[in-house]
Amino acid sequence: MAESRRHRRRLVDFARLLGLQLVVGLLLFEVVLRLVSPWSQSVRSWTVVPQDSHDFASADSLPDLLDMTALGYRPCRDVGGFVTNSRGLRTPVFQMAGEPGVLRVVALGDSFTFASGGVPWSDLWTTKLQQLLHEGLRQPVEVINLGMPMVGPSFERRMWQLQGAALRPDVVVLEFYVGNDFRDEAWVPDDGFFSRYGRHSDVLAVLRNAWAGRVAGSEGHVPGALSFAEFHKSAELPQGGYEVEDYRRIFLARRPLYTRAQLLNIEMRDMRLCDLSQRAAFDGMCAKLEKTLLPFVAEVVGSGAQLLVVIVPDRIQVNSSERLAVLAALGRPDADFDWDAPQRWLDALLARNGVPCLDLLQPMRAESGGESEDGGGAEAHLPLYSADDTHWSVAGNALAATLIARQLERQLMPTGRRAASDH
Repeated sequence: MAESRRHRRRLVDFARLLGLQLVVGLLLFEVVLRLVSPWSQSVRSWTVVPQDSHDFASADSLPDLLDMTALGYRPCRDVGGFVTNSRGLRTPVFQMAGEPGVLRVVALGDSFTFASGGVPWSDLWTTKLQQLLHEGLRQPVEVINLGMPMVGPSFERRMWQLQGAALRPDVVVLEFYVGNDFRDEAWVPDDGFFSRYGRHSDVLAVLRNAWAGRVAGSEGHVPGALSFAEFHKSAELPQGGYEVEDYRRIFLARRPLYTRAQLLNIEMRDMRLCDLSQRAAFDGMCAKLEKTLLPFVAEVVGSGAQLLVVIVPDRIQVNSSERLAVLAALGRPDADFDWDAPQRWLDALLARNGVPCLDLLQPMRAESGGESEDGGGAEAHLPLYSADDTHWSVAGNALAATLIARQLERQLMPTGRRAASDH
């Protein structure tokens, strides 16, 4: 009996020691991550937490705002085949004051606007939009891309306040991705002390990202890539703002971003917005999103710019074969889901407030025409989403640019010329 008690005591002591070592190890790992992440892009990409960990309204400048993003974008850095400009933005160099006679368009959004999974710059929808508007409106057009990955409307609103509004654009295109922009606004600054000032553990973020199979972002550097502080002290300032030569070959030869299993896991997470059993959670997201989106819209409209909100569907909403695969993996019937619910709510909100909106769900469903994972199908349409990613493919970007251009032409053309073009 005494021997049994001693044995249990040794086990308890060992468990306590092991637990203490684990806690100390995790604390040390947390300290290391927090010390290293500001200096390492790879570590930073693994420790990034969801958008709701930041109060973006607290950013006082564009560098402060960019520092809150996953990779903390800097001037003259090769990001997905495009060298960021002097402001750390993935768009060509621009002057704050627009040129007379040039239609200035500012695009705001998340990764679909930023790079759409890394498609070549010339294939990105914002680049194509500039050319299409130039041809359709018969005037010079400048599209300035202020998109940023892994952010939502709160970030985009602050980007507008710190950079977009000062550009005095004629048109603002706000891209809204159904797949995560509802979730991005699940937090607002008035949710309590921890939500406002706290930050999730970097260790937990790494573990969560590893479990989700997220691939760390990688960036190249061009000669002279600088921090903001170094950049503004430099006597010979590099310009940046250009596409990397031969990037298309690199893009076509790249490794898949996600495995099939990882992509299914992402889609299973995203489809919760359409899950009828999760309706209460969805209604809560909608209420919080409205608090951000409507004031944001009012600020843009108040600036005198034309506004167009473009609603980007999730790939599972567009691609029926993907939908069936996820339903099979979950073992649930299609009747458990309302696939159009997010768009229906957002369409109604914008209509009630007189906000021009382009919902891409139905046009993309129609264009997909039996789209399958290999791009086949009854009509052999090109797939609109990448086979290994959640973003638009080159074909998806081209279709989006065409639809957005048509909508903007209708909004911008004089009445008489618009009627003639409709015929």
